[in-house]
Amino acid sequence: WHHIAATFDNNVTNKLKLFVDGQQAAAGDPSVATLTSSVNGIIIGRRNDANNYFSGQIDEVRVWNIAKSQTQIAADMNLRMCPPTTGLVAYFKFDQGTASGTNAGLTSLTNAANAANNGTLTNFSLSGASSNWVLGNATIVFNPTATQVGTSISASIPSANYQWINCANNSTVAGATSQTFTPINTGSYSVIVSKNG
Repeated sequence: WHHIAATFDNNVTNKLKLFVDGQQAAAGDPSVATLTSSVNGIIIGRRNDANNYFSGQIDEVRVWNIAKSQTQIAADMNLRMCPPTTGLVAYFKFDQGTASGTNAGLTSLTNAANAANNGTLTNFSLSGASSNWVLGNATIVFNPTATQVGTSISASIPSANYQWINCANNSTVAGATSQTFTPINTGSYSVIVSKNG
């Protein structure tokens, strides 16, 4: 897996920047007008004009309304976000199906940042090892389900390592490393669990 990020900031020199695995790989000012058609909305895996399909696997697609810095990109590239997150306008985790399983009819791609803009899979066989949901990047930190009882929240996976996250700013909660967490402030929280690598 490789992490690819592109930023565009019209107010700086080198408006367009490309980052691969957290490192800047290219930068410049486009001299040719970019594809600006808004007819199809966002399309993942091919150009907006329906040409040049991507031949590969895609996971964890995020669209921001801010141009993130190289430091921010490198810090967040292997973390899952827990919306709402400032500036995150679209977030597709690609977790709806069973990897390489039988997923007939499972064609909706959830937008975790804005449920009104979910995606639709088009022309996928949804069965077998290709043209289907895939096992994502193993280095991406996942968020298991959590259950709230009273004011405490418990992660669903026992006997693991835990780090609770404050979703308001995606920051770790100091000292919150147990399976059960009782926040002292009202808000949204998530948990990062690691077990057996």
